[in-house]
Formats: sequence, structure tokens, C-alpha cells
Amino acid sequence: MAKSKEKSTFVKSLEKARNVQEDRKLSLEERQENRYKKVEVIFEELTDKKNRYLLYCPDIPFACSLVKIIYEYAKQMIDLGYDARVLHEEKGFKPNWLDLEWVKDVKVNYLSTPKESKSPEYKFRPSDTIIVPDGFFSIMKNFYEIKPLHKVVLALGYNGLATMEPGVNWGTLGFKDVICISDDIKKQYEKTLPGLNYYTSSYLINEELLKPVDVKEVKPVIGLMTRDRELAAKIINIFTNKYPFFNYFQFKILKKLSVKKYCEELKTCSVLVFADDKSAIPAPIVEAIKSQVPVITHENRFLENFKGIDSINVVEINDEFGFADMLAKFCEIWSSVSSSDFKGISPEGEKLLEIFSEKNLKNKINKIMNELQEEKIKIFSAIEKKIEAGELENLETPKSL
Repeated sequence: MAKSKEKSTFVKSLEKARNVQEDRKLSLEERQENRYKKVEVIFEELTDKKNRYLLYCPDIPFACSLVKIIYEYAKQMIDLGYDARVLHEEKGFKPNWLDLEWVKDVKVNYLSTPKESKSPEYKFRPSDTIIVPDGFFSIMKNFYEIKPLHKVVLALGYNGLATMEPGVNWGTLGFKDVICISDDIKKQYEKTLPGLNYYTSSYLINEELLKPVDVKEVKPVIGLMTRDRELAAKIINIFTNKYPFFNYFQFKILKKLSVKKYCEELKTCSVLVFADDKSAIPAPIVEAIKSQVPVITHENRFLENFKGIDSINVVEINDEFGFADMLAKFCEIWSSVSSSDFKGISPEGEKLLEIFSEKNLKNKINKIMNELQEEKIKIFSAIEKKIEAGELENLETPKSL
């Protein structure tokens, strides 16, 4: 049987102990000089933007907004000159549904963590930054022991509040910086988890793929985007049984399609039905506005982001009967007027779409990255002073910093 090339935990422990012993043989001046050199290398990395930003991404094999946003953030960071990488779990995993040309330009690394392992096997550097989505608290716990690692949360919604353990939050685990994809998410987390550093960003809507089609290409198709299959099935069955005279309308479930296929299907729909109580600022609604496709959705706090946009129709609660009845009213109107009556974007809609443009996203990420880099420089400047004072025997960020 071939021996594994991977070093065992025991061997790694021996090597670490040996390094410590060798270090102790050096004089204080020699140890300080070695550490000065390490810090100097880090300062050079920061100056040249060579320090790594590692965006943790779950291995989700089907279409998912979270994965798409993480890859988009990595791409924007790369375009700004940073060494950004997506960090997947199992080696070789690829989100094949993310069929966009630029994806091949994004560097991907792998944790390849064995299921029985309690901590990541990936080799981190003192200058690294790990960015973890808000709903992955167990992953954040795995990074707790890696002290020099700069830890950042990417808050895409409020799932983080569901996965936290009582009495423990992001700050407890060393995740002091939080990037929020909307002002509303930032405000809510600031109230709930004060004392952390919050930044506001957004996400990207693909303007090219979502260009509206000609009215002649719009079909009597109802696009469905719901969190679970059961609700989708209920809406379809209630509508088809209660309103059989609208049987020329077909339903199309848009979830789990590849990015290109999803955009193609959405643009030709006569209406989009969106139902998701957990979404903070749902991309499908923004994408429908861009594609000039009317939306039927339900009352939820995310509607605060869509005030004044007349192409959005709202049922009082997330209820399958309410959706079916609203759909019937829509289909009646759609069948009696020209499809062009449903085209166009209101001034409020245009203003909203600017938030999700590539230019706006790049500007926001650039500002955030500059601030994170400045914070890193402050931290390692403090470490340098502690080395000079002989207070730091290992190159780790002191707990007091």
C-alpha cells in the first residue's frame, strides 16, 4: 500500500516543536531580526495588494444566489488588483451552473477538510483575510483557532441570526468586520450586534443577459421562484383547478437553472411569482425589474427596498390561495391588453437598478478594500512595535489588538 504524502498531525506537531526549539537557540536580537523580516514581507504584500482575500463558498451543486454573489465579489476584487480566491470545501468542486465567461478567471482553492477533522487543513498566512457568509456559523467556529487570520462576515441576509449559538456571536469568534449587501441589512445588524465594524455593499445584476426582449417574444408563461417545491405545487394546482379558463398560461419553475438559461426564461415570462420569507433583498425581483417583467410577491420586510415601483404587485401574506387569485387578476388584464403595456421601468426602478450596476458594486468594494487594507497596516504596525519591545515571541496578532 502506498504511503500517504500528507503529513500526520503527529509529524506536524514534531516539526512545530523543532522550529520552536531552533528559534530559542537564537539570541534575542536574532529572533527580533527574524520577526522584523516576517513583518517586512507582510508590509510589502499589503503595499502590492498581494495579501490574499479568501472567500469561503459552500459546495452547492445547483443554482444559488449566494454562490453567484461570492464569485462576483472575488471577480471584482481581482479586477481591482487584489489576490482574491474562492475557497471551496472538496477538491475539484465546480459550480457548473455558473456558466459565465469570467468565472474561469477566478482562482479557486480547496479546504479539502476530512469530515472527521475539526479544523481546516488549508495553509493560511498571517496576512490572509477569510470572508465567510453570514449563515455559516459552524465554519466560522472552525477558523476561531487561527489567530493571525483576519476574519470578515459577508452578510447576505439574516440567516446568521438563526445559526448563531446562544451567547456567542461573530465578534466572539474574531469576526469583527461585516460587509452587508444593503443598508437595511447593515442597520438591522448594527442594532442587534453592536460593537462590530459594518460596511455597505450590494451585488451585481447582469445587465447584458437581462436586456428586455421584444413584446412579440413574451409568452403566456408564469415564472415561479419559490423557496420550496411544495408551495410552487400548491400555487399551480390551485390556479389550474380554480381558473381552468386560463389554461393557455403555462408555469415555468425558474429555480436551479443555469445563469444563462434562467435569464433567457425569465425575459420571456409574462409575470414572475416570487415567494421567500427568508430573503433580505431578493435578486429575482431586481432581475425581473431589469427584464421589465411584472412581479407578484408577498408582504415582507424586503419590500422596503422596492417602494414606488409599480411593476410589483403584493398579496397580503405568503399564501398560495392569495397568489392564485392575484395571478388570475393579472392573467385577465394581460389577456385583454397589449404586452407592451407591461413594458418599461419607472424612475424608482431605474434608481434601484443603479445600486446593482457593476460600476456601483466595484466602487463600493474598492472603498471597503481600502479600509480593510488600512486596518491591516495598523495591526501589523502594532505588532512591529511589540516585537521591538520584545513582547512578541510568535508572529501572531495579540489578543489585545
